[in-house]
Amino acid sequence: MNPAWYETIWAYLIYLILAACLVYGILIWQKKRFALHQQKHEEEQAKLNYLYSLELDRNEKEIITLQKENLEAELQFKNKELATVTMHLVERGGILVNIKQALLTMMKKTSISDPEHEFRSVFRILDEIEKRADDWSQFAIYFDQVHNNFLSILKTKYPALSSTELKLCAYLRLNLSSKEIAQLMNISLKGVEISRYRIRKKLELSTEINLYDFLIRITQNPA
Repeated sequence: MNPAWYETIWAYLIYLILAACLVYGILIWQKKRFALHQQKHEEEQAKLNYLYSLELDRNEKEIITLQKENLEAELQFKNKELATVTMHLVERGGILVNIKQALLTMMKKTSISDPEHEFRSVFRILDEIEKRADDWSQFAIYFDQVHNNFLSILKTKYPALSSTELKLCAYLRLNLSSKEIAQLMNISLKGVEISRYRIRKKLELSTEINLYDFLIRITQNPA
């Protein structure tokens, strides 16, 4: 008696082929599913990395903004300090000039036989006050901090400039008037002009170059 068709060797061969196809199909499906999950994971990871990068960039920008605000606040503070010191120097110079003028007027009106000798000690004290370097030292520190080491750069590039001429350059950099500079340095207006002329010679500036504009560019192009 012959076996049923589904029990023949050909049937079993077909069963085996179908089973192999089923297993192969399952493997392909799992592989595609894994690839899809892998792609989704990579996309999510890329999105997270992008968001992290954005957050990091935002934080860096916030840090830079805060640093900039702090620097601006510090610069404003130093500018105020510099303005305070400058005004103190100007006011002190004006007060000393007025005191000397008042003393000279009193000397002319007094009945003292030798007023110059009597008031000599007072004038000596006034001269010593004017020659004190404490205010200038404080002023120079603030000035260099606010104006990018202006005095240090100027002194390095032009060592022939005297300390008095460096002071004048600093006052010119602040765009002070000749009258204010004269009070600060206790010299006449003519003395200011003479000093400006000497500075121009040491800086080797031609007549068409403005001294103030040149001093402004010192820290912009220190090389």
